[in-house]
Amino acid sequence: MAKMDKESTEIAKLVFRDVPKIYFNAFTAGFSPTDALLRLSQNGTPIVEVNMSFGTLKILATTLNTIVGEVEGKLGTIELVRDDEK
Repeated sequence: MAKMDKESTEIAKLVFRDVPKIYFNAFTAGFSPTDALLRLSQNGTPIVEVNMSFGTLKILATTLNTIVGEVEGKLGTIELVRDDEK
């Protein structure tokens, strides 16, 4: 078996075998007076809605921002392309 580096090991810890896997390439987001909503879509078709508390929303935003910074640090700037700009 190939030796996994520390980063691969950390990613592997995040993969759970008994949890559905979802790929999405677009999303919409919104909020109500009590929670936030993410509607994930694949090729223009909504596939799942995720509701969360505002606290979870803020943690998610912070975590995603950190990940984007790490990816860009290794791979360079991520170009933003919105569906309506294609």
